[in-house]
Amino acid sequence: MMMTMRSRSRNNRRLVPFLIACALVVCIGVAILFSGTLFRVGSALVVSLSLSHTQEYELLPRSVLASRLADAEKELSRIRYQSVLSDALIKENEQLLHELDIQENSEVGVGRIVSRPPRTHYDTLLIALNDTHTVSKGDLVLFNTILLGEVSKVSKEAALVTLFSSPGTVLDVRVGEPSAIVVAQGLGGGAFVFDVPNEVRVESGDYVTSASHSTRVVAVVQNVIEEPDKTTKRVHAHTVVAVSDIQFVHFVRPTPIITPDS
Repeated sequence: MMMTMRSRSRNNRRLVPFLIACALVVCIGVAILFSGTLFRVGSALVVSLSLSHTQEYELLPRSVLASRLADAEKELSRIRYQSVLSDALIKENEQLLHELDIQENSEVGVGRIVSRPPRTHYDTLLIALNDTHTVSKGDLVLFNTILLGEVSKVSKEAALVTLFSSPGTVLDVRVGEPSAIVVAQGLGGGAFVFDVPNEVRVESGDYVTSASHSTRVVAVVQNVIEEPDKTTKRVHAHTVVAVSDIQFVHFVRPTPIITPDS
């Protein structure tokens, strides 16, 4: 009996190296078979661990950082120059207005919209007025600070307003950075179109303001179309507020333009 147990233990000992060798062969085979996957997983783990302890700019070359810093300083200088210039122009205008005793645009009446498209002609509004109004042809029509159009006809009880977005209507406007004065053309339905030089930065959502009526908001940029072979880009804009949402407007008398023959 003891001889049998000893022979079995000797056989088991002989099998151990063989089993270890088989296990090593299997491990090596699995490693070779999935080497690509294991390499990618290991690389991703190493990169993620290194990024977790590394700042964003530490990965960039010094030359790239220097270039970015120089560009940022140029942009800051340009913004400061534009700010100083704008402040100087504002102060100069205020001083000239005070010295010449020129008053800002004054409100001449308030009215309620009684008819609008499609009941009225395209891009026109019919405004009811009270008996004591002083509204006259050419007066500007505003909703809050938004410039809508001007009075084209007026009677004792009502005024007909033509919106600046009316087809064929043109208006000088300011837009972009640096500010550019361009001619906006009405397309109807609250839409405008105009061209600006390529060097002027214009983006969707930028406000379009009047160039001659106290820089009031006229529209907002919808999209910008650039073409490589042109020096200008086409800008489409639309009114800031829907006419259907407006109930009341107010009328403003524009500042008269003084000419040498006046």
